[in-house]
Amino acid sequence: MAEDINLVVIAPVLPPGSCVSPEVPALIGKTQVLFPSNYSLFITGPNEPTVEQRDYSWLKTNSTTGVLIGVFQWSALFGKWLKYHFPNGNVPSNERLLYVSTEASLESFDGGEPGSVTATTGPFWEKDKDTTGATATDYLSSMWIKPTGRIYDRSS
Repeated sequence: MAEDINLVVIAPVLPPGSCVSPEVPALIGKTQVLFPSNYSLFITGPNEPTVEQRDYSWLKTNSTTGVLIGVFQWSALFGKWLKYHFPNGNVPSNERLLYVSTEASLESFDGGEPGSVTATTGPFWEKDKDTTGATATDYLSSMWIKPTGRIYDRSS
């Protein structure tokens, strides 16, 4: 087990004529601060943090491999651990992808799920009906897709 870290406290150098007693810097110089070696601003692991740990960020890892799944934050608004699905937390309104599969499978593409779209539920992508008739439509069962309004991945 790692030992606690002894933080060095450096006594200040007071200017001549200071109204602070000369014993104060000497006292500060003798102060010891132990910083726990296991202290972290993050909770790391596969299991959902406790209620008491909701002020921390959760580095969720795969329970088998230990590989990082994502950085989750507790959302009091939604009552869930969430992470942004898209970079910077913004749904890319001007982004389109060419999706080669069926429209039914599109609901679960990229971590989405069937159902109504909210900030935390439903598919992440939908068929872009504005591109109907575009060159790629119906080529090898492909379609142009665009993001829905869903922005968060849930922890479970």
